Amino acid sequence: MKAPVVQQLIAGGTYAIALVACGVFAAGAGHGSYLVLMIASSPVGILGMYAGLAAVPAIFGPFLLWPSILLLLARTRERRHRPTFVTVMVVHYFGIAALPLTTWFRDDWRTVQRHLPELVVFLAVGLVVYVTGQVLIWRSLARLSVTATAVRW
Repeated sequence: MKAPVVQQLIAGGTYAIALVACGVFAAGAGHGSYLVLMIASSPVGILGMYAGLAAVPAIFGPFLLWPSILLLLARTRERRHRPTFVTVMVVHYFGIAALPLTTWFRDDWRTVQRHLPELVVFLAVGLVVYVTGQVLIWRSLARLSVTATAVRW
């Protein structure tokens, strides 16, 4: 494999590990909140909610999702791949936006309200990891776009 591909796979896997670790701690063996896992695996995690297996896609989804997204990000050096990358990210964000419309979310929100003091650290760390990764991803896209434009000139 080429070096950039390996780097993207490692970066995506590391991001997935960090998100899943935070999400599993926040889930507290089923007695906490799945919010971090559902955000990290969106829209893959949503599929498991309706099959009664919410934890399976939510835990394994990020390991497929984030390395794939980062590989696609690396391909955005070529202008024709940028719309695909943006579309994938928009679908991911729409999946997150759809979470409050589910019955799962209402149940999870009640759990968060009941156990907030115990969950706040895990939820906060998980959300900080997620947002930091998103900022880095979009910053990389902006940098790649500028670099690709400069190379063309």
